[in-house]
Amino acid sequence: MRKSVIRPAWDAGTPAVRVSRHRSDMTVVTVTGALDQPTVRALERVLRQDRTPRLIVDLSAVPELTPAAAGTISRAHARARAEQRRFSVVVPQRAAAKVLAATHAGPQLMRFLTLSDAMRETPPVLLR
Repeated sequence: MRKSVIRPAWDAGTPAVRVSRHRSDMTVVTVTGALDQPTVRALERVLRQDRTPRLIVDLSAVPELTPAAAGTISRAHARARAEQRRFSVVVPQRAAAKVLAATHAGPQLMRFLTLSDAMRETPPVLLR
């Protein structure tokens, strides 16, 4: 498993975006802290660059999901679908789940309460 940090987190309150590769077919992007503008830009950059068959965005350490972050996730979901890749989000907070549900991706977005559920239940991409 390879990890990289886009913005270092010096403490739990500092926002950060971490990227972890699991096997060759799965990337987990973990976001921690408040979603300020630089963190949303870092998240958008990471999501735009990722091309693994399965992408999971873990928002379980995000206290509140901003509309800007929800839009970033919605656009990334649309790109993944167009490229026939799997995309899911870990979002245990009810308020954050409501914000995501209001986006264009809302009805189709695979949402999970825990990262382990997302990793287990995000189906592999079947190659044709």
